[in-house]
Amino acid sequence: MVSGNYKLTFDHVRKNLNGNYWLLILNTDGINVWCAAGKGTFGTLELLYALKSNGVSEVVNHKRLILPQLSAPGIQSPLVEKISGFKIIYGPVYVKDLYNFVDRNYKKTTLESQVQFNLRDRLTVLPLEWLKPTLSLFILSILLRFLPFLDQSLIGFPVIGVLVGLLILPLILPFRPFRMFYLNGLILTLILSLFYMTHAGFTFINIGASLLAGVWSGYLAYKFTGSTTFTSLSGVKEELKQALPIFISLSGMGILFIIIGFIKGVVG
Repeated sequence: MVSGNYKLTFDHVRKNLNGNYWLLILNTDGINVWCAAGKGTFGTLELLYALKSNGVSEVVNHKRLILPQLSAPGIQSPLVEKISGFKIIYGPVYVKDLYNFVDRNYKKTTLESQVQFNLRDRLTVLPLEWLKPTLSLFILSILLRFLPFLDQSLIGFPVIGVLVGLLILPLILPFRPFRMFYLNGLILTLILSLFYMTHAGFTFINIGASLLAGVWSGYLAYKFTGSTTFTSLSGVKEELKQALPIFISLSGMGILFIIIGFIKGVVG
């Protein structure tokens, strides 16, 4: 059985193995199998190196390697088999299915070959992502109390951005209006900010704050690509290439609007 040195993965694999199996652990720099396969650390060369450096051929009397299915993008199976002589078999997506997979003589069902990313799965990955934005909002709310020339309602814009980027997007992921993740966070935040300004007022500072909140939400939504099955490494790179100039432009406009609003407030 081949896996990576991401501790959570390793512990799950070891826990779900029934019987005597060897575990060959690749050095993925502590990154999970799926992400490591995308960036190359769970790849063909690393696998060949691990086979040779650990003397696997001298330990086992067969030529069979069981790899995680999600490692497939990083592995050139024909090349590994040609050089090492080991045959590669891809196991199920989820570790919990390992026992049945082995019991069926290394055969998996269609369901065991599919990645499930339902609402429960999407909400499970959220708590850690909420830590930094929540702390930022807390600090910002404190700063606003010491800046009397700024309206306390300003805190509403970043709150909208965080809610859209970290909660609404995961909830509507299969039905998101736009394919690009950042666009969903950006545009939905700007629309909600527009409604919010009907209460808070259409001032230069509020318009600037809404633009910055849109950028923040777009960034948070973009980061969620790493938790999903809805995109690929090339798709993530293409999205960042498209999003970066938009983020820079809108951030500049947002700061400019805030400066204009501040100057008007001082002069007024």
